[in-house]
Amino acid sequence: MTAENMRREVCSLPGVTSAEVTPRAGAPPFIRVWTDGSRPDADVQQAVEQIALGGAPLREDVSRRRTGLGRSLRDALPAALAEPDPSHLAIDVEVTRPSGHFTKLAIEETSDGVEVRAIDDAGRESGAVVEQGEDGLARAVATAVALLRGFPPPHGVAVNTRDVDGTTVVTVLLEMSSGTTLAGAAIVTGGLPFTVGRAVDSALNSLP
Repeated sequence: MTAENMRREVCSLPGVTSAEVTPRAGAPPFIRVWTDGSRPDADVQQAVEQIALGGAPLREDVSRRRTGLGRSLRDALPAALAEPDPSHLAIDVEVTRPSGHFTKLAIEETSDGVEVRAIDDAGRESGAVVEQGEDGLARAVATAVALLRGFPPPHGVAVNTRDVDGTTVVTVLLEMSSGTTLAGAAIVTGGLPFTVGRAVDSALNSLP
């Protein structure tokens, strides 16, 4: 499994907003994961370890012992690490919450549909699929930015655009899963989807 494939698989885990996989010569990769807080960090780390182990070329004797004893991954790791040359099992995983700020937005079209990616000032990213409907793009942008900031996707998104003294202003109203309603605004200086993302980012600044 390549580092990029592993990163994509880790990013598909529930609760994971972004991930980095750094290959290391003669050693297992270093995996850094950013979460949205919806799952315990220990559960996320265990799921990442399972992906990393599944993508590594396990020795036959270790694999047979783990399957034959019917033990969980967490139970099997100490015994596996006790074997000679266990470097392919020594997975280094760091789980953290994102703290950067939204700076870029990418819109990608594939055969599976359209996806938006929000990127922060540290290069971390999170994505969301654009669903059908008039507000599909705005909802995807709001979801991607919220996940990037470490918050769950908003339940509701309303976008309003108006001109004020020759300046176009985008106002976003968010209804969060907690029931809290947030509002944010941004002046249009680039594309409208990016400005919506900036307005969402501004709204999220009011949350602790």
